[in-house]
Amino acid sequence: MWLKKAPVNLFSLALLIAALYFTIFATNPYAIGAFVFLLLCFFKHHWKNTVSLKFVCVIGAFFLAYFLFLHHRAAIQDKQAPSEIKQVVLVADTISVNGEQLSAIGKAKGQTYQIFYRLKSEREQHYFKTVSRTSVLRGKIKLSPATGQRNFQGFNYQSYLASQGIYRIAKIERLDSVAPLKSISPLTFFHQLRRKALVHIQTHFPNPMRHYMTGLLFGYLDKEFDEQSQLYTSLGIIHLFALSGMQVGFFLGWFRYGLLRLGLPKDYLFIILVPFSLFYGLMTGWTASVLRSLIQSLLAELGFKKLDNMGMTLLLLFLFLPHFLLTVGGILSCSYAFLLCLFDFEELSSLKKSVYTSLVLSLGILPFLTYYYGTFQPLSLVLTALFSILFDSFLLPVLAVFFALSGFLVLTQLNPLFEWMESLLIWIQSWLGQPLVLGKPSLFQFGLMIAVLIFLFDFWKKPQIRICLLIAFSLLMIWVKHPLTNEVTVVDVGQGDSIFLRSVKGETVLIDVGGKVTFGSKDKWQEGSQTSNAEKTLIPYLQARGVSSIDHLVLTHTDTDHIGDLEEVAKRFKIKEIC
Repeated sequence: MWLKKAPVNLFSLALLIAALYFTIFATNPYAIGAFVFLLLCFFKHHWKNTVSLKFVCVIGAFFLAYFLFLHHRAAIQDKQAPSEIKQVVLVADTISVNGEQLSAIGKAKGQTYQIFYRLKSEREQHYFKTVSRTSVLRGKIKLSPATGQRNFQGFNYQSYLASQGIYRIAKIERLDSVAPLKSISPLTFFHQLRRKALVHIQTHFPNPMRHYMTGLLFGYLDKEFDEQSQLYTSLGIIHLFALSGMQVGFFLGWFRYGLLRLGLPKDYLFIILVPFSLFYGLMTGWTASVLRSLIQSLLAELGFKKLDNMGMTLLLLFLFLPHFLLTVGGILSCSYAFLLCLFDFEELSSLKKSVYTSLVLSLGILPFLTYYYGTFQPLSLVLTALFSILFDSFLLPVLAVFFALSGFLVLTQLNPLFEWMESLLIWIQSWLGQPLVLGKPSLFQFGLMIAVLIFLFDFWKKPQIRICLLIAFSLLMIWVKHPLTNEVTVVDVGQGDSIFLRSVKGETVLIDVGGKVTFGSKDKWQEGSQTSNAEKTLIPYLQARGVSSIDHLVLTHTDTDHIGDLEEVAKRFKIKEIC
C-alpha cells in the first residue's frame, strides 16, 4: 500500500490535522498556537523535500476543506432550526425509558434532535420499552437550544450534543400518533437489529446480568445501571464498559481464527474482516473507541505498525467520525493506544513489563483524567488489570455464548455471580474510600503538563533532568489542586441555592447544597432512576476546583431546595463542621 511509504511521518501528520481541527472548531489561542508550531516544524524538516511538502499540502488542503464544510453545515443547521416540528423519526437503538421519561435521538428533514417525552400511561411505557422497529412520532414538538456550560469548568451539554451533530432539544408536548416507518435504509436496518438484540436481552435476562450483557456485547447501559456506574467510576474502572480493545480483540480475533481454521488464505483475510468490522461497529453504536480499535486491527493486517498505525488510524477517524476528539471516550481511547504504541518493554521480564506499563499509563493518562474528571483512583490500574482478566477471559466469552443460545435456551444461572461481584466491589470501595480529588487544570495548565511529559519521555535516561521534570509535574498538580486565590462562587445548581467560599490559605465554606423539589406522588411505573442536582452541578464543580473536604458547611434552613442534596454531598466530601 502506497501510504506505507508516505514521504512524511503519518503520526506527525495526524497531529497537524488534529491541531487544524481544533483551530477551526475550538478557535482558542492554544489550538492556533499548536497548529502554527507544528506547521513550522513540518516546513523546517521538509522544506528541501518537495515531495513531502506537496503531500502535506494535498492532505492538509483536503482536511481544511472538509472541516470548513462541516463547520459551515453545523452553523447553517443551528441557525435554520425551526421552533416547532410536527413529525420525528426515532433512531431505534437510542430509545431509553426511565420511569415516565422517554429519551431518544430523532431525525426530521435532515436534522438530528435529542428527543424527550413524558409518558402518559403504563401502556405507552411498555410499548417504547419493547418496540424494536423504527417509529414515526407525530404531534406537537417544541424545539429549543440545549443548556450550555452552567458553571466554571462544568459539563457543557450543548457542546456534547454538538459533537454528535445535534443542535436542538425536541420536547414532545402532545403525542398524536405512533407508527412504524414503512421504508427503511440499510443504516436504519442495523439500528433496528441492534435494538432488537437489546430488547431481547432486557426482557429475557435478570438484573444485573442483563446490564453486563448489553454493556459488554453492545456498548449500551441504561439509566437503571446508574448506581453501579457510579461504583465503577469511583474505582476508576468504568472504562471496562467502554467498548474498545478488549471486546474488539475478542470478537475480531476469534472471527479471524475461525476463518484461518476453515482454510481461508491469509491474502483474503482483510477482504472478509472489513465487512465484519463494519457490522460489529454498527452493532455497538459506532463509537470512537470501537472504531479506533477496529481500524488499528485492520491496519495491522495490512502491515501498519506502531506510530504509523496510530497516525493512519487518527486520519481515518477524522473521516468516519470527525468529532471524535470532542468526546471523552475518543480522547481517552486514543491516549491509551498512543502510549501503548510509544513504549516497548518487550526486553523486560513479564513482571517488570507489567509494572513499567502500569506506571507509564498512569502517568501519561493522568493529565487527561484530571482534565475531564478532576479525580484519580491510585489503585485503578491494579483493579483494571485484575478485572480485565475476569471480563476478557471469562465474562465476555460466557455472555457471548449465553446470548447466542438465548434464542433456544435462556441461561440465567450466572446472575448470582454478578450480584456477588458487585457486593465485592462495594466492599472494595468502602475500604479504598473516595478517589483522590486533584482538580481540573485550565487549558494552560493542561498544556504545561503535556509539555513536561514530552520532555520527560525525551530525557528519561538522564536522572538529574528526570527528577527535575517529575518535581515540575508534581508542582503543576499542586497548583491545580490549591489555586492561590480567594474565591467566592455562587454555584448554579438549577433549582435551589449554593455558595462556595475558599481563602488563599485553603479554608473552605459551603453555604447550602441545593436540591430538587418534587410535587405529588407517582405511581410505581412512573418512578425511575433519579440523578440529584448536586451530582450534575455542585459536586463536579467542587471536584474541578480540587476540593476534597469542606471545613464549614452552613445550612441556612431546611427547605429541600437548600439542603435536599446534603446526603449526596456528604458521601463525596469530608465535612468537618456543620453549622
